Amino acid sequence: MAKQLVLLVEDEPLIQMSVIEYLVDAGYDVIAAQQGFEAMAILENRASDLDVLLTDLGFVSGPDGWQVAQRGRELNPLLAVIYMSGEGRNLLRTHGVEGGIMLQKPFTEGQLLSALTSLARL
Repeated sequence: MAKQLVLLVEDEPLIQMSVIEYLVDAGYDVIAAQQGFEAMAILENRASDLDVLLTDLGFVSGPDGWQVAQRGRELNPLLAVIYMSGEGRNLLRTHGVEGGIMLQKPFTEGQLLSALTSLARL
């Protein structure tokens, strides 16, 4: 089975580095963006290559995680989405794309890998 490609959108450098390490150690390929604008540009060029979008919800400026996910699914309807937030899980019910998972910050490597595994069941 080919490696899955994950687009990680996270603006906190320490969290981004940790999540990249978790993903690479688990055998995923990763493209990282720090803001919504950067993620949108990657989506426009690589959406069909991506398997998973792992996105924070709030950024200092530009599109938020909801908008990034919406555009990603427009470009690649098979794109799986995991949202990361320090806010409540109820946000997914009112904002998320169908088939998305909410991962509550802070999370462990095991919780991240469990969320990735559960995407296969959606």
